[in-house]
Amino acid sequence: MGTQKSKWLRLPETHVDASNASDRTLRRRANLSEKVRTHTQSKLSQELIRMSKSERSETCQEAGVQNVHISKEEGLALKVYAELPWFKLEKVMQFIKQKGATYEGQAAQRAYKRSLLGNQLSTNTREFKVKDETSPYAVNGFVIVKAPCCTVTSLIYAIFERLDRLKAQNQLTWHHGKINPNEIWVKISGDKGGGTMKCGFQIVNVQKPNNPSNYILYCTFSATDNYYNLNAALSPFAPEIEVLKEVTWEGKRVKPLGTGDCDYNYKQFGMGGAGGLHCCFGCEIPRDEMQLKPDDRKVKSYPKRTLSSLKEEYKKFEEDGCDRKKQSLYKNVIHPTILPIEPEDYCPPQLHLDLGIPLNMYKHCIIEVHGLDLDVADDLAQFDIRVGDTPFDKYISVKQFILLTEERILEIEDELNDLPNNDEDETVTLEEVRKHIEKLSAEKDELEERKENLQSQLKIPKQESGPLVDSLDKGLQRNGIHMQAYHGKSFVGNDVHKFLKEDVYTDVFDGMVKVCKTLTGNQDIIDDAMEIAKKYKIGVGLYSTVHMLVAHSDHMESEEIPLVCSAIKDFMEYYRLVLKLSVTVKCHILEDHIVPWLERYPFGLGLLGEQGTESVHAVINRIKRNYQAIPSEEKRLQTIVEEHYLKCAPELSVYFPRKKTYRPRKKANVTL
Repeated sequence: MGTQKSKWLRLPETHVDASNASDRTLRRRANLSEKVRTHTQSKLSQELIRMSKSERSETCQEAGVQNVHISKEEGLALKVYAELPWFKLEKVMQFIKQKGATYEGQAAQRAYKRSLLGNQLSTNTREFKVKDETSPYAVNGFVIVKAPCCTVTSLIYAIFERLDRLKAQNQLTWHHGKINPNEIWVKISGDKGGGTMKCGFQIVNVQKPNNPSNYILYCTFSATDNYYNLNAALSPFAPEIEVLKEVTWEGKRVKPLGTGDCDYNYKQFGMGGAGGLHCCFGCEIPRDEMQLKPDDRKVKSYPKRTLSSLKEEYKKFEEDGCDRKKQSLYKNVIHPTILPIEPEDYCPPQLHLDLGIPLNMYKHCIIEVHGLDLDVADDLAQFDIRVGDTPFDKYISVKQFILLTEERILEIEDELNDLPNNDEDETVTLEEVRKHIEKLSAEKDELEERKENLQSQLKIPKQESGPLVDSLDKGLQRNGIHMQAYHGKSFVGNDVHKFLKEDVYTDVFDGMVKVCKTLTGNQDIIDDAMEIAKKYKIGVGLYSTVHMLVAHSDHMESEEIPLVCSAIKDFMEYYRLVLKLSVTVKCHILEDHIVPWLERYPFGLGLLGEQGTESVHAVINRIKRNYQAIPSEEKRLQTIVEEHYLKCAPELSVYFPRKKTYRPRKKANVTL
């Protein structure tokens, strides 16, 4: 091998520790270390690899180099936030590892997941009723099917455990003292969506009560939400709610409040539904009295429904043989109450009022505009020629043929009346006159038959096929509003918020008038179109004012509640006298129950309403798509609910990226 050349390097003895050395000394030592690595042809990375993890991390931290390590908590938070199944999470972690980061494996993450879930959830198969009138096994149109049901082992434990975890993360709030500091408000609700009935609770004493991550499922089952199924699934929790009213958490009273859409509330109170005579779940007012202004009713204030009154009416109904045809005699109570929450503690369903009342006005506007479409068709048929294939064009074409036929019949009748007789015109023989009359009469009979055939073909086009009604639909689409085709062309929550903006509904109704002016020059029809547009712009505008006053989650000062009362009164007066529409149960709730609720709970209806219940459907549906391949229905439902539980865990949510801050709401410009 021969001799190798040696290189000598003088290393001065150190007398000062690096932590106490000056910057000049540290730079000199760093240069000396670099010379050693140059002479020995070594790399700094090799030195770092040979260090222990803690020493390497400390060294990188001192050097200002970020050493990324993903803990089991952060890894599980990533999985939950991004809604990833385990195998996709592993792929993400492998990619991150290539970039130099380290992480704790899935064994640690799964163990942490089990510690967060504990033994709260239990899933089993139960019997539920499903409507199937074609089945030979159907009884009263229903068959018994088996479906999975996932519940918490104890509702009180789930609520108290949630409060403990929120307190540990410092996430409890009393909304700047607006909620009694000695109370904890808990919303208990339910709704069906995506084939699954979801019942849950929300702690109101958090910063964003309606966030989907604050909705904790306590009962979930894959069946329809009829009374039998709800009672079978939820009645075991009724005793716990009774106890919940009496117990305290850290000296604070827990106050259960109810919320849900009208259909859910009817079932909770054991009532027949919106079609009954006594269709309000808040009071015992008859339907015909709803149509009158409060001052014109026979009774100024109808009795409020209570748990005891519902129990008493059901007892009478049961003693009388449970004849549903007589349910109006028992204030439409046909079942026992499911959960023992007083009706006065159920928040008015503001979201579904917004979905129902503006839609009702819009649909009646369509009916009136459809009449204008027919008037336009009659006007165009007199001079316009249509050869299109739309139902509207075909209607005009047939109408034109009928008009032409009627004109020819009138000509024949005039000609028959003007035929000369022998005394007036001796050049015309009687035989010629007789033949001419027979010819004209035959032609008239043929035309009369053709007219009848044409009238039988004259089908009034459907509402949506007319150009004016179509212009309303296009106006909605122009503003990003798309009616739900498979749900009676109804609004969804975000769409109705857009529709209630002044520039949007003005554009929709004025757009119809513009189209009318392009179709016809008949001033009477144009005036009618302008009158309809003006009428419904005012109606929607009045309701929009009510919406802006109550559709939020902020605290309401005492001077705001009279403004709400005045806005509701103005809208209902216009609704009855000008729009002349039937007062539905949703209108009655708006008129009679909103203001009393606000006086008891002075917050916008968004705080205690059903918005949080509705928002959880999209979250569950996204999670469900990740686990469709699980063959067992029980295991699949259990996994979906567990994933949602983790999404709601305060310990994981602290790792989620922060979203943009909340924008203050615009207050309605209303004065008394």
